[in-house]
Amino acid sequence: MTFAIAQLFINLIVITMVYIGVATLVGYLRAWIIDRLGDSTPAHMGYLTLNPIAHISVYSMLWIFLYIFRIVPTLFCWGKYIPFNSQAVRSHSGRGGILIAYLADTVIHILFAILGLIILQASFGQPMDQIIESMIRYGYLDHSLIANLFITRSSLAITLGFVGITFVYINTLLAFFSLVINSVGLIQALVLDRYNIANEYKIGWIAFAPIVIVVLLGSVLHNYVIRFLFKIAEKILKLFGY
Repeated sequence: MTFAIAQLFINLIVITMVYIGVATLVGYLRAWIIDRLGDSTPAHMGYLTLNPIAHISVYSMLWIFLYIFRIVPTLFCWGKYIPFNSQAVRSHSGRGGILIAYLADTVIHILFAILGLIILQASFGQPMDQIIESMIRYGYLDHSLIANLFITRSSLAITLGFVGITFVYINTLLAFFSLVINSVGLIQALVLDRYNIANEYKIGWIAFAPIVIVVLLGSVLHNYVIRFLFKIAEKILKLFGY
């Protein structure tokens, strides 16, 4: 097995498994939170489970494979959207419950990303933030970048570092996507529905706003997200003397 094929194999296994794990766990947690807020729709639709089939997107998996084999230039991934009845949540938990239901997965992804950054920074030191920022800026997620920079580290440490970077990368990506999509839904639930004008625009800008934002501003906003999370992670590390 050549070095290039070995690197390709590592990228395939790590990126795929991290995506499946993150999408499954966060999807389950969002379904559980919505269930606690008074709406059993996710449970009835089969989302209140840790079975990956209920949470991963076939199209996202296909995109990941196309990215790994360099057929598409940028990594994108997304989990299945978990629908819920905003009226049921509102009647049980109020307007605050609707806010939590819409933004739960975004907050979880952000917390996971910060945790990953803290562990990476504490384990590998300052160059790790440069690697992650470079990977996100250029959409290039590859095991060999870490291997070339940390040549004195063991293969296991480098592989674990790549798992950590992929974990951060995918969580920040999903946090951004979910924030865009859920913000549009939240506006509809809290503002448009209140004035009975949601149906008039639901097939218009309501439907296409997330797509337009992601396509036009995705990479730029993703960079801002990761830089913001880096600052939070650095402040937390300083509190513990790192």
